Amino acid sequence: MVNNNPKISVITPSYNQGKFIEETILSVINQGYDNLEYIIIDGGSTDNSVDIIKKYENQIDYWVSEKDNGQSDAINRGLNMATGDILCWLNSDDYFLPDALKKIGMYNWTDEIGALVGIGHKVNLDKEIMYTPNYYEPITLDDLFYWNKKKNFMQPATFFTKKAWDCCGPLNVELNICMDVDLWIKIAKQYKIDRINESLAHAYIHEDAKTTALIDEMIIETNLMIAQHGGLKQAEQTILQHLNNKVNQNKSVSFKTKIKQYLRGFLK
Repeated sequence: MVNNNPKISVITPSYNQGKFIEETILSVINQGYDNLEYIIIDGGSTDNSVDIIKKYENQIDYWVSEKDNGQSDAINRGLNMATGDILCWLNSDDYFLPDALKKIGMYNWTDEIGALVGIGHKVNLDKEIMYTPNYYEPITLDDLFYWNKKKNFMQPATFFTKKAWDCCGPLNVELNICMDVDLWIKIAKQYKIDRINESLAHAYIHEDAKTTALIDEMIIETNLMIAQHGGLKQAEQTILQHLNNKVNQNKSVSFKTKIKQYLRGFLK
């Protein structure tokens, strides 16, 4: 069981997000949570990101700016050095809402809980809420297998125990978009994923965000990953629905053939 006022480690992976990262950093260091570890892993940004990080380096436990192998690699590096009881990552175009860490720290983290999910919101650049996932509980493995249909929580509002990370990590660096869902599925196979009915984080919708720019790739990659975890039926249903909505194809074509046709289509 995690003690009261647990140490929370927050990892921020960053690369050329100078227009967002200061807000991200301030949302962490201004939480007022006294048992915080903050780590920033920057992939060698060439914009003003490093200057912004240096501005706050006395309030950051560790930071580095050097070439890495992408977002998952940066997150893995940060989480593997983290010493907190509770872990999370906050991308450099997301930000915490006030008292988010206090709400997480005050939760009754029993031994069977591997992750705790709050409410996250997608916002536009004017901070207007554009999307909020439906809230319901509990979160089951089957819910995760239907991720693209339910989308019932967001990564910036998700926290997990060091024990769950040691058991279920690291992130799969071969995945470009859905490495978070892959981790949640692994955790759900071993632990309970609990819910807290509190708004914790915002994620910006902008043209460079992966979930905005690569929506088709996200749906395919996520469901191929879900199929590999044993959710073949759910993944097949979701992908076939997406494909049939995307193009008017012959429904007698096999699942694998449709996937190959679709992949060839967006790789042109």
